[in-house]
Amino acid sequence: RMSSLPLALLVTVIYVTAQAIASTGRNKCVARNFGFDSVVCECNATQCDDIGSAALPSLGKFSSYLSSMSGSRLEPQLGRIQGNSSGTGLRLTISREQKYQKIRGFGGAMTDAAAINILSLSAGTQEQLLRQYFSSEGIGYTFVRVPMASCDFSTRLYTYADTPGDYDLDHFSLAQEDVNMKIPLLQRAQALSPRPLSLLASAWSAPSWMKTNGALIGKGSLLGQPGGKEHKAWAQYYVRFLEEYAKHNLTFWAVTTGNEPSAGRISNYSFQALGFTPEEQRDWVALDLGPALHSSPYPNTHVLILDDNRLLLSHWAKVVSLGQRSLGKITALLYLRPDFLSDLNHHVSGWIDWNLALDQTGGPNWVKNFVDSPVIVDKHRDVFYKQPTFYSMAHFSKFLWEGSQRVGVSASQDTELKYTAFVRPDNSVILIILNRSSAEVPFEVWDPEVGHITSTAPARSFLTLGWNTD
Repeated sequence: RMSSLPLALLVTVIYVTAQAIASTGRNKCVARNFGFDSVVCECNATQCDDIGSAALPSLGKFSSYLSSMSGSRLEPQLGRIQGNSSGTGLRLTISREQKYQKIRGFGGAMTDAAAINILSLSAGTQEQLLRQYFSSEGIGYTFVRVPMASCDFSTRLYTYADTPGDYDLDHFSLAQEDVNMKIPLLQRAQALSPRPLSLLASAWSAPSWMKTNGALIGKGSLLGQPGGKEHKAWAQYYVRFLEEYAKHNLTFWAVTTGNEPSAGRISNYSFQALGFTPEEQRDWVALDLGPALHSSPYPNTHVLILDDNRLLLSHWAKVVSLGQRSLGKITALLYLRPDFLSDLNHHVSGWIDWNLALDQTGGPNWVKNFVDSPVIVDKHRDVFYKQPTFYSMAHFSKFLWEGSQRVGVSASQDTELKYTAFVRPDNSVILIILNRSSAEVPFEVWDPEVGHITSTAPARSFLTLGWNTD
């Protein structure tokens, strides 16, 4: 999750540039400065910066895309690959024989708050916002996390089965937030996407009547034991959710075992939570959730465990996975610090960000747990702002297609640059470079299959390079 300060609402808005169309025909960022270190890009129904399909040039050339604190936003350049070294001191060497994990995808969350903000805009601006995330000219999001019922980024507390004692879930029904907001937006996002979206469902809390504390919030877990009636009803709740969304032609790639199970073990926790220990979660999946999914119309749904902070990962994965030898589609989902590059270099295969869009206070959020978002909505002006984090995500999500495999890359000397390299399914190469320093850093790339690339990473910037090899 992003946890930086939300974009402040300032009375004075400073126009930095109003240039709309570059000589290449690419829509440029209409930049606004809200008094922070960098700018945001303003979009409305008819104008928004884009990078198009970002197709790579023919053999012998390379593309680069730059975003920087100074105001560049995925600015494209074209260069020529050389046969000889430039003699630049720092050389990054691509090693294709060193193969690591493959990319699964990137995305964000369609919370109640995100849906409320998107739908607060005019129809044209809504379409523009969804297009920026999901269309072929957008930043390549293929994952959407969908809360099952309410979370803190809702305006009220609710579940889909609030009738006490309804173990057969006879009164189960989706909320108006699903039917009127999230489902229509997910359908529109899918219609814009050139590929099927992978939907991921996460529940924050079971109905209060299933819980030890009799409340959606605070410290509480499921009544009884795995295999008991509450645990089985909670597993069937997942199946009913999948069934109801399927009626709207929305199917889910995966479900998680519940948002932040550690939070439900904390006294006086301020918003929705359901506590599990790894042993309890292991047994619930083995005895209840796994069998429920296998006997449902959705037996191929993946189950993602943990859905919590990285500190818990090692122990949690060992405990839960050792108990699931007959249930094969179990993966760990965890919250990571906002350093995509380092995480990718430590075997992470994807990234699902938090809210797709928030308002200028960082909400709505019923418990006032305000945070930031890559997109901030100003409904009064019918505009939205793409923040620097939007472009940070784009340097990965736009270029690292599903199936891209991380390969080795090494530096000839110590450097402040961070870097990661991938070979895509079409055998093209993507190299992503982060320069956190206050000085520009010249460097050379050596790919034995194509030759030498000379480039420079400006101060405090992301730089994505891409080239074909066939």
